[in-house]
Amino acid sequence: MSKELLEGPTIPLTFAQIAERLGIEVASAKARARRGKWRRVPGNDGRTLVHVPVEILPEYHEGPLVELPPKAKPGSELPEATDHTLQLLNELEKKHAAQIEALKQENAATQGQLRQDHSAELERLTQAHQAEIQRLMTVIEKMQDKPSWWQRFLGRRVGSKG
Repeated sequence: MSKELLEGPTIPLTFAQIAERLGIEVASAKARARRGKWRRVPGNDGRTLVHVPVEILPEYHEGPLVELPPKAKPGSELPEATDHTLQLLNELEKKHAAQIEALKQENAATQGQLRQDHSAELERLTQAHQAEIQRLMTVIEKMQDKPSWWQRFLGRRVGSKG
């Protein structure tokens, strides 16, 4: 992934900060930055700052966070907490199922539009290429009727002998 393809918010961090936030060694953070082709900038203090995409960092999340029920005392409120968790999971499943279905429909519509666009573009290019082939065929026919430079130099005509 090149620098131009890195879109979205990033956070400049040192390798030590990356390692701390991801729970890995500094050498691993350097390797991950190299593999991810994250942009590197020299910092004012001499340390290298790496622009890390926020979706890599565990503390950044998109969308609302689900509130879990308070911790239950051992054995006392466990069934209630489990029921609440199941209810939350069912709600999320319904919400995401509807979103997935909407995205599938949008994807199908987009693919249909792309097919139409590509077929129109293919037809236009085919016609342009056929016109160019016809033009080149005309040029070739004219060249075949015209004697070459050495035939003109010797005063010969195409097809004449001697």
